[in-house]
Amino acid sequence: MRKILLGGLLVLLVFVAGCISGPSSGTEEKPSPGETTFSSTTTKTTPSPSETMSPTETTPRQTKTQVPSEDWAYLDLSLIPENEPKYSLHKGSLSDSSVSVEVLLIEGPAKFVKTSANWEASPGESSANNVVFQVNHDVYYFEVGPTGVYYEGGRVVGDLSDFVRFTEDKYLGWENGFVRIYSRSLNKYREKKDVMAYAATLINGEFAIVTSVEDNLTVTTFVNGEASSEEYSFDCPILSMHPAFTGDTISGFYMATTCGVYYVSPNLETYDSGLGDSAWIIISNDHDDLGTIVVYSKDLNEVVGLHYSAEHDEVLHSKPLSVSYRPDAASVSGLYLALARGTKLYLYELGEDGAYNNFGILDFPYPIRDVKINQLSGDQIEVGVAWKEGFAHIVGKPDDFRGEHSLSVGEEISTTGTQTSTPPAQAGLEGIFDIFTIEKVSFGELWGAKIHLEKTPDYRNVHDWLQIRVYEPAGLPEAYFAFGRYMVHVTASFRNFVESKSDFTKYDVTEVYELPSTPKDFTFGIYDTNDIFMAGQDGKLYLIYGGEWKEEPVGNEKVRCWKSKTYVTWDIDADGVNVMSRGGNNYFVGWKDDKIYVITYTNEQFYNAEEEGLPKVQPKEVQLPENIVAVYPLDYGRGFLIRTETGLYLYDVMGYFDYGPDKLYTLLTDAPGMTAVQIYTDDAYIYRDGTFTVVYVTSKYDANDKEVPTVNVVSSKIAIPGVRTFAPMFNTYNTQLAVGFDGKIALYNVTTSYYYDENNNEVYFLNLTLDQSFSVPFTPDYVYGEDECYCHVHKHDNYFYAWAGNDYYVLFGPKNRRW
Repeated sequence: MRKILLGGLLVLLVFVAGCISGPSSGTEEKPSPGETTFSSTTTKTTPSPSETMSPTETTPRQTKTQVPSEDWAYLDLSLIPENEPKYSLHKGSLSDSSVSVEVLLIEGPAKFVKTSANWEASPGESSANNVVFQVNHDVYYFEVGPTGVYYEGGRVVGDLSDFVRFTEDKYLGWENGFVRIYSRSLNKYREKKDVMAYAATLINGEFAIVTSVEDNLTVTTFVNGEASSEEYSFDCPILSMHPAFTGDTISGFYMATTCGVYYVSPNLETYDSGLGDSAWIIISNDHDDLGTIVVYSKDLNEVVGLHYSAEHDEVLHSKPLSVSYRPDAASVSGLYLALARGTKLYLYELGEDGAYNNFGILDFPYPIRDVKINQLSGDQIEVGVAWKEGFAHIVGKPDDFRGEHSLSVGEEISTTGTQTSTPPAQAGLEGIFDIFTIEKVSFGELWGAKIHLEKTPDYRNVHDWLQIRVYEPAGLPEAYFAFGRYMVHVTASFRNFVESKSDFTKYDVTEVYELPSTPKDFTFGIYDTNDIFMAGQDGKLYLIYGGEWKEEPVGNEKVRCWKSKTYVTWDIDADGVNVMSRGGNNYFVGWKDDKIYVITYTNEQFYNAEEEGLPKVQPKEVQLPENIVAVYPLDYGRGFLIRTETGLYLYDVMGYFDYGPDKLYTLLTDAPGMTAVQIYTDDAYIYRDGTFTVVYVTSKYDANDKEVPTVNVVSSKIAIPGVRTFAPMFNTYNTQLAVGFDGKIALYNVTTSYYYDENNNEVYFLNLTLDQSFSVPFTPDYVYGEDECYCHVHKHDNYFYAWAGNDYYVLFGPKNRRW
C-alpha cells in the first residue's frame, strides 16, 4: 500500500452546501460568513423558475449554454513538424550509486520542457519515462523504454506553458493565455482564449476543460465533439488548477487561489483543504496514483502534498515543509517528494509523523526545468528529470538515492534518430533479445551463471505467491521478466545447461509470451493449460484462455512465442493475482488495497471455452480489515491464505470448513513483518525485529463443535539481524531457509523443539541452525536454495536462485551433487 498521508494527520473537512446557485442577471451571489462557494452567472440563457436552486441544494441545476462562437471553433493547421528531431540516447550514472540511468539528449535548446506529459487518467498510469520538448513551433514527445526511444512529433501555435498528451492523435497546449486541443488525424485545433488557469478532467463522467480568469470559472464539456459550457464565479482569484481523482479515475479538480486550496467535486461542491486562507499555487505538473499534488505558498514559504480522499470524503495533506525558495519544479509519488532548484534535485521521504525528511540530493550539469518521481513496486522509485537539451531517466531503490550524487552522461547507446520509432508496446522480439545477456559467474565457493538485463523490466518473478511448481516458490528455477507486452520465460533448461557446463545460447533456454498488456503480476497453468490470469499495468484484470505457440524469427534464430488470442477483462487495477482449482471450480483472485476480488469459473466452462468462449462473470468482493500484501491458495481447497500488513486471514471460498463457503476467518493479528509461505506445507514464516516466527495453519473444533481453521505460532529465541529477503523449503530431511543479506546468502536448517516450563507445560520454540553461508557481490531482492533435498528436485544438490536488481543468478555450491 502506498501510505501517502497518515491517519493521525487527516485535515478536517470544510464542506459547503449550496456551492452553486441558480443563474442570476449577471450578479454575484456572495457567500455567507465562513463559507466558500461558487456563484453562477450567464448571459446566454434565462432559466425558468423551476431551474433555480433553493439555498439548501448542493448540486448544480445550471442551464447549459452553447459556448460563444469564438471559443472552441475548429481551425486548420498542419500538425506535421517542420523538422524531425535529432536526438541520441546515452548511458548515464550517478556518482557512488548503482541506479540505472539513461540520458536522452536533443539538438535544441528547447523553449519548453515537461516530464510526465501523459494524461494519467487512472491509477497505475503514472510513469517517469517520458518527456516533451518544444523547439520553435515543433513539439516532440519521447518515451525512453526497454526497447529504445519512441517519439511523436507535432506542432503548436504559440509558446507552451503546459502540454498534455491524451492519445497518439490528440494533445493539448496551453499557450500565451490560450488553451488549444490539437488533432493529428484532422490537422485541426480548437481553442479558448483568455485563460489564466486550466484543468483537463472529467465532470460527471464527461470530458471537460475547466478554465479561469481571475475569480471567474468556465466548465466546458465535450460530448460527441460538441462543446457546451457553464460559467461560475469564486470568491477570490484562482491562481492554478489541476485534475483530481475520485475513486479510481480522474474526476473533479483542485484550485489553488489567493484564499486557500480547494478540491472541487464533479458536481462542483467545494472542499477546503484546511491549509488556511493564504495564497497558494500548484507547482507539480503531475499527480501520483492517488491524485496527490504539490502546492506552494510564497506567503508561508511552505510546500505541502495533498489529495482528496473519496474514502474519507475530505482533503488529506502532509505536514508543511518549510523551504527558503519557490521550487523550480516538484513531483510527489507515494512516500516520496522531489523538489528542484537550479541544478539540484532534493528528495524527501514521508515520515510516520506526516512530515517530509530530506534523504538525497542529485546534482545535474544543467538547470532543471521539470521533474517526475514515481514510486514503483518492488521497493523502487523512478525519477525523470528534464532540462532544455536533455532528459534523464533514473531507476533504483530508495537507498541508492541517499546522500549526495552527481549525474554524468556517458557513451551513446542509440544513434541519432530522424524517423518516428515503433511504439514500445509494438516493438519486435528482436529488440527484446537485445536487452539481456547471459554470463558465467564465479565468486568464492559459488559458481554458475547470470542473466543480466540491460534495462529495468516491467515485471520479474520475485513474489513467492507465484505457486506454479510443487516445491519452489515464485516459479523458480524458471525466470520470468517482461518488457512491455513481451514476457520472456527462461526455462529450467537454463539451470541444467549451467550445471552440466554445456555450451548454449539465450535462444536455447527462452520462450516468449506476447500478452495483451504489460503485466504487473500473473499466474498460469489453469486447468492444465497455458491459460494466463494477470493484472495489467493498464488497470485491468485479464483471464487469457486462448492462445497458440508459434516459432518466430529473431535475426538468424527462431524463438517459441505464445500469442494470446481470446481473453476476458475486468476494470480492476489489482496489485497481485492468484488462482485455486478444486472441486470442479477455478477460483481466480485479484487484490487491491484492502479488497480481494474472486472470479469463479467451472472446469466445464474452461473445457468448452475454445468453442463457446468464456462469459464475463461478476467478481465477488471481500473486504479485509487492512491492506493486503499477498494471497496464497491452500492445498486441498482449504481456501485462500491472505497476508495483510499486520495480520493473517483465511477466506474459505468453497466451504471446506464447517461454516460453509464465503467465510472469512481471522487467524492472526498484530503480527507485522516480512512474510514468506512454504508452498508444499502451507506454513508461513514471519521475520520481525531480527527474529523468525513460523505460523502453522491447522484446524480445531470450536464451541459449536464445528471445524474451523486456526494457527499454531512458534517463535525463535535467536536473533538473526540484517535479513533482506528469505524463502523456506521443505525437503526430505528438514526444512531450510534460504536467507539474503547485504553481500551474503545463507542456508539455515529449521526445526521445532520444546522444553517444559515451571508448570510442566510444553513450550515450543523455533530452532535455526546455520548450515552454510557465502559472500556474494550483490544484495538479493529474492533468494531461494537448499543443500539436502533427496529426490524432490535433484539428488543432494547445493544451489541458489537469486534476483538482484536486473540480474538473475543460478548458483551452485561446494556440496552440489555429492553422490
